[in-house]
Amino acid sequence: MIRTSIAGGIIAPFTDYFHFRDYWIPPSIIDLEYAYFEDVLMGALIISVVSTIYETVFKLKLIPYRKEKKLQHTFYVMFVVSFVVVYVLTGVLKINSIFIYSSIYILYAFIMLYFRRDMLRESLVTALLSWCIQLVFYIPLFTFYSPTYWRKYYLLANTKYDITFLNIPLTEMLYFITMGLTIGIFYEFVSGKKRVSF
Repeated sequence: MIRTSIAGGIIAPFTDYFHFRDYWIPPSIIDLEYAYFEDVLMGALIISVVSTIYETVFKLKLIPYRKEKKLQHTFYVMFVVSFVVVYVLTGVLKINSIFIYSSIYILYAFIMLYFRRDMLRESLVTALLSWCIQLVFYIPLFTFYSPTYWRKYYLLANTKYDITFLNIPLTEMLYFITMGLTIGIFYEFVSGKKRVSF
C-alpha cells in the first residue's frame, strides 16, 4: 500500500498537467499553475484505496504466483510512452485528456487480463467499488454542498460532453470506473502475485 501511495503521489501531477489544460481547473490552497499540492495527496489517497479495496472488502492476501519479467518491463515502457501519447493526442489532435486516459486504462486492463484471466472478476468488481466510493464522496460535496462547483471549474461545461448524473459529470464517473479496472489489478500483475483468501 505504501508503494502504491507513493506511485500515486508521483503520477498525479503529471496526469493533472493535461487535465488542467482541457478538463478542469479546480481551486487550490497552493497554486503552482499546473501542479497543485493537493494533487500529490489525492493521487496517493485515491491510488492506494483503489488498489487495495478489493482485498480489503473480500479479506484477501497476496501470495507469489507467476512473474513474467519481459512482459513486466514492456509494461513499464508502455507506461512511460503513454505520457508522450497523451501529449500528442491532446496537443495535436485536440482530444480531451479525460477520454485519452480512460482509454489508456481500458487498454492496460485488456492487456493484463489477456495474460491473467483469473483477475477478470477482481478488475470488474474493483471498477464497481471505485464508482461507489466516488459517489459516497461526490454526492454530498457536489450534489448538496456545492452544486455550482462544476459550472465554475469544469472546462467541458456547456459542451456536448456536459452530461451529469446527480450533478456529477459522467466523464468523472467514466474516469473512476476505468481507473478501477486497471489500478485494482496492476500491482498484482506486475509483481507476479495472486490474491487468495486468508
